[in-house]
Amino acid sequence: MLSKLVELLSGKDALERMACLEDPDRLLDYLLTHEFLVPIRPQQFLDADTATDEELMESIEASAEATAGDAVDLWTEEIDGKIRLPAFSSPKRAEAFGAALSQQLNMIFGLGCVPVLLSDVLATQHIDFVDFNRFSKGSFELDVAQFLQSGGDDE
Repeated sequence: MLSKLVELLSGKDALERMACLEDPDRLLDYLLTHEFLVPIRPQQFLDADTATDEELMESIEASAEATAGDAVDLWTEEIDGKIRLPAFSSPKRAEAFGAALSQQLNMIFGLGCVPVLLSDVLATQHIDFVDFNRFSKGSFELDVAQFLQSGGDDE
C-alpha cells in the first residue's frame, strides 16, 4: 500500500526507485529477489497498413498460446554484438514499449510478457545488458556482463 502511494507521488515504481539510488549491488540484489517482466518474442509481425482484423486476431491468439506454454522464447536483441534483453518494471511500461516499437516499425504484433527473476534468466541465456523500461521516462540499463566478470555470480 505504501509502495503504491510513493509511486503515485513520485511517478516511479519500486524498481525505478531502486535504480535511482545508483547502487549497482543493491539493484542486482533486488533483481535477484524481485520479479520483473520480459517480453516473449512475437510469433509474427503484421504490416500496420495492410493487416486485416482476422490476421490481427490470429496473431493475438498465437501470442496468447506462446505465453501459456512452459517454455517461452524470450525476446532478446543483438545490438553492436551485445545481447540485450528488454525488461519492464510494470505492465504499463511494457505497453509503452510495444506501442513505441510498433510505431517505429509500422508493424502490429502481440506483446506477451512473463515475470522472471534475473537469476532464472541468467541460468538459461547469455545476456550482456538488460534494458529496463525502454521508451519510458524511467528507462535504464544494467550491464550484466560487467557484473558477472566482477565475480557477482557467486550466489
